[in-house]
Amino acid sequence: MSGQGGAIVDWCTCTFEFDPESFGGLVNALSFTVGLPLQAVESAALRGFLDGRRIHAFVDGEFVHLATLCWGGESQRGRAMLDVPGAACGMVDWPAMRDFLESLPESRLTRVDVAVDLHDGQWTVDDAMQWVRAGDFNCSGRNPSTRIDGDWLPVLDGGKSREGRTLYVGKARNGKGLRVYEKGRQLGDQASEWNRFEVQFGNRDRVLPFEMLTDPSRFFVGAYPALERVLAAAGERIATISNTAAITIGRILTWVKASAGKWLHVLASEVDPSELVEAVRVSAVPRRVQSSAVGAGLLPEAVRRSFEEWKSWHGNG
Repeated sequence: MSGQGGAIVDWCTCTFEFDPESFGGLVNALSFTVGLPLQAVESAALRGFLDGRRIHAFVDGEFVHLATLCWGGESQRGRAMLDVPGAACGMVDWPAMRDFLESLPESRLTRVDVAVDLHDGQWTVDDAMQWVRAGDFNCSGRNPSTRIDGDWLPVLDGGKSREGRTLYVGKARNGKGLRVYEKGRQLGDQASEWNRFEVQFGNRDRVLPFEMLTDPSRFFVGAYPALERVLAAAGERIATISNTAAITIGRILTWVKASAGKWLHVLASEVDPSELVEAVRVSAVPRRVQSSAVGAGLLPEAVRRSFEEWKSWHGNG
């Protein structure tokens, strides 16, 4: 996984013709796109399919979610769907994934999200709002539709958003839509300056080329004229993965203290703390921890960093 800055693939959905008898071979081939052994477990099917399997990658003794495979159902006409969510995209070797998907019979990309992260707020939601007013998202002589969501009132009163704001430009359901949002604050860090610009492409009235998976920066810039300046300030994928994990862990520490802190105080007064932790912990990675953080080996560093930052903010009270 490269640490080079640029646009990243942050979601990928592909459909293809599928014979359930070939399931084992497909999973084996998919394993080469991450260089890890995979496990498939039965799960609820998505989007009108009849059968579903969650595909997990085995990393350092833990299984983490990589993708969901669905097939079956009369309306699907023998096609299947492979869905790789954003939390797992950092694990994927995208040139290998492109080769794999293109090798599948009658394969078609139906959704690809490409994103740029600005960890230090080099460009923000407010900048994007100004670009809308200036017509910088104009395509083919027309301004796209816009809407806003999130914690806007504090900003209108001269303060700062706490839970994060989102600006939507265009409509993803029509084939192309941009989301600009305060990623760090939406993850739970109220002081974060991390903003994300994310374009969601769909295959309505268009064909999504497989080049999107190996050259996402070109398609990111091509989506709207204003995005070229954003790409120049792009953060690194490795920083995105690490920061996502650290913010999530900080929220969990706050939740543990609020929900169980008093009971831990009572128990630790009579039981050795290390023995207590060993007795109550479950040896598994929770779904809320990003799969990419485990796959990149960044989880231990993120845990240590998040705990030290959390202690400095919350103390021992």
